[in-house]
Amino acid sequence: MATNTYFNNKVVSEQMLYEDLIVEALQIYGQDVIYIPRTIANYDNLMGESIAADFADGYNIEMYLDNAEGFGGEGDLFSKFGVEIRDQATLIVSKLRWEKLTSYSNNFINNDRPSEGDLIYLPLSNSLFEIAHVEHEQPFYQLAQWPTYKLQIEKFEYAGENLKTGYAEIDKLDDDFAFAYKLLIDGSNGTSFTVQETVTQTLGTGTVITAEVAQVTAGTLPANRYLYLSHVRASTNKYTEFALALPVVGMASAASWNVVSVSEDQGDPFNKNDTFDTLRTDILDFNETNPFGEI
Repeated sequence: MATNTYFNNKVVSEQMLYEDLIVEALQIYGQDVIYIPRTIANYDNLMGESIAADFADGYNIEMYLDNAEGFGGEGDLFSKFGVEIRDQATLIVSKLRWEKLTSYSNNFINNDRPSEGDLIYLPLSNSLFEIAHVEHEQPFYQLAQWPTYKLQIEKFEYAGENLKTGYAEIDKLDDDFAFAYKLLIDGSNGTSFTVQETVTQTLGTGTVITAEVAQVTAGTLPANRYLYLSHVRASTNKYTEFALALPVVGMASAASWNVVSVSEDQGDPFNKNDTFDTLRTDILDFNETNPFGEI
């Protein structure tokens, strides 16, 4: 026997009223957050992962924080590697408001729903979270529809991603913690580099290294400069080192300076790459032909 035709939960006017009530409730009890979409750069088709990610813009939208007594997750963990913050939370956003946000032509959001891997900045706690999972069927088809998205988020662990959202409180993370190379360069055309411009170095193999200028300081000699670089990438998507005696060219300034020396210890006080490189001969014997036996 079929369902009663006099009772229908798919009435469009009731569905619209239900959605409007949800939007109003979220705007009353929610808070403004900044949604930051991720742009994948240098995608690795073999491993199925992104080598690097860019976050080039941010959008204000209201969401409801479904954690009344504080963040969930494992909290703050103290380990031999330092303090790890594993806060988690649940956010609820209106599907109707999301569709309105994505309908604007001048945004970088290409998906019809929030996406895993995108970031959310909570001004309330001044913290950055990453979307781990998006649940789109809760509440379960009220009035034959799903009016909200429920976002499971966890504390974002910065790993050199390019943050250029236009919000100073977010981009400061990139300025303070982006991994950078320190190059000693020798000037040839008298023109200096500008901060945040893109520079390139073309190797003899044809590989092109691109990076962003974080800082430029004077060297010990009048013709020298120290060039601090972040977001270093190679056209081959593989780890590639800067070559000595080849020029680094600025895309905006057209400056061209030859590389004299390269250091990887700039910025992070816990970075010990150069130290390990110096001590490696005391730890590893590269003359050993059979490291697993005596023959």
